[in-house]
Amino acid sequence: MRTLLTLLLTTLITIASAQTEVVMRSHKFSNGVQPTFSVNFPGADKASVEAWFERALKGISDEVRDKKEVVATGARIPAATGDTLAVFLAVEQRSKGDDAVVHLGFRIQNVFIHSDSEQRRIDGCKAWVYEQAVAYKKDLANKSLDEALKVKARLNSEMEMLQKEQKRAELAIERNTTRSAEAVTDKAKTELDLKLADEDVRTHQASSTANPTDEEIKQLNAALKEQRKLQERITKLTKEDSDAQQKIVELKQALVKNATDQDAKTKAIAEQQVVVETRRKVLDEVK
Repeated sequence: MRTLLTLLLTTLITIASAQTEVVMRSHKFSNGVQPTFSVNFPGADKASVEAWFERALKGISDEVRDKKEVVATGARIPAATGDTLAVFLAVEQRSKGDDAVVHLGFRIQNVFIHSDSEQRRIDGCKAWVYEQAVAYKKDLANKSLDEALKVKARLNSEMEMLQKEQKRAELAIERNTTRSAEAVTDKAKTELDLKLADEDVRTHQASSTANPTDEEIKQLNAALKEQRKLQERITKLTKEDSDAQQKIVELKQALVKNATDQDAKTKAIAEQQVVVETRRKVLDEVK
């Protein structure tokens, strides 16, 4: 995954940081080889580039058709001419990962603008192509930066969650430590009470005759009941202390893992910050 992200970032930097240059070339459209204004995008996605320029043409044209090739009619580029133009669009890419080359042919009054055309027409068309190329690069860089910022925000959120879990675990250790201490103290007091209860039972048993009276039986049963009550309480307090101690062990283990996770998350956030800064720098340097 890291290798893929590195590759994507490298591709983005290659596309966005390369100097945008519009050159006059030629390309074979359905109506023959025609002069074009062409731009090279190193390693760009052909479909993405084509879609961008097609949308740009829709914004300045009466109609855009996409049959044999993308053709815009009724296009207006005031910097080049007061007349409308027909614009032919094609994108070449030998194989995925190779440079994507955009070719735009501008036709006015059935004549394609070429190197010997009126300078205003050349400059105006060239400027429009340049603006769209830079806008495409900035769009790529912006989306890439936004994605990097989202990843960083997610990592920060995960770190906050780990910190909250750490705090909850620390508070739980405090509560269970108090619970254990209270159980130990209460158990010690109850054990003293049980000794007295045991003695009381023995006293009643010793004083009982072969035929005890109802009152003697009542007193002995009350003493036995108190004895059982205290024994059960000691059992309960022993379990409470044991449960609290076990919980403390589990919480401390969780804190060890939490600390490891926080260290890893801190490193991931720092690495992602480098990605953010790199992508922001790429955006700033698009030209």
